[in-house]
Amino acid sequence: GGYGIDYVHSFDCGYKLSLFLDEFGNVYGCGSNDHGQLGLEQGNNIDYPTKIPNLPDIKEISCGYFHSLFLSVDGDVYATGMNNFGQLGLGDKDNRQTPEKIPGLSNIVHLSSGSTHALCIH
Repeated sequence: GGYGIDYVHSFDCGYKLSLFLDEFGNVYGCGSNDHGQLGLEQGNNIDYPTKIPNLPDIKEISCGYFHSLFLSVDGDVYATGMNNFGQLGLGDKDNRQTPEKIPGLSNIVHLSSGSTHALCIH
């Protein structure tokens, strides 16, 4: 692994962004962050995979067009990025710059994002 990610377990790509999940449950992101889709407060473009802070141990990641979802080992879902269609599941249409736990979701076992929507299975 380059750029500080030694054991990539999985990855996903959205529109101009990439997420990487290591085997320890850490998530790294790079690419466009202009809508907060990487969950990193700094900058619009992140050139190298950068660890996304303030997430619990993650077991699955999914990128939409301008949003990202993170499934914790405890079955909780965190969302960040563009929310103009409510795709983050947070009850409003406000964008998020950092990952926020989606209230009311628990025991989730799988998630997936489309361009402007998301699905979860429990």
